[in-house]
Amino acid sequence: MALWELLKQGVRDLGLPALRTKAACLRVCTGGPWLVVYPEGVWYGAMTPGRLDRVLREHVAGGRPVEEWVAAKTGCGA
Repeated sequence: MALWELLKQGVRDLGLPALRTKAACLRVCTGGPWLVVYPEGVWYGAMTPGRLDRVLREHVAGGRPVEEWVAAKTGCGA
């Protein structure tokens, strides 16, 4: 829940036109919490407040995935 609140605040602070959806389970039982960025379908695991901030700035706002933390690519750009 703490990361969810940081995500909502980070999107607002950066003025990102991002939709957020909270899921109780993404069917991955280890390595979480997970964040998936669509439409690319880029999965990030082991999210922390610092990682979330960097992913929001570099990937969501800047369009560049944070490659060292990408666990999988499953979307349109995979």
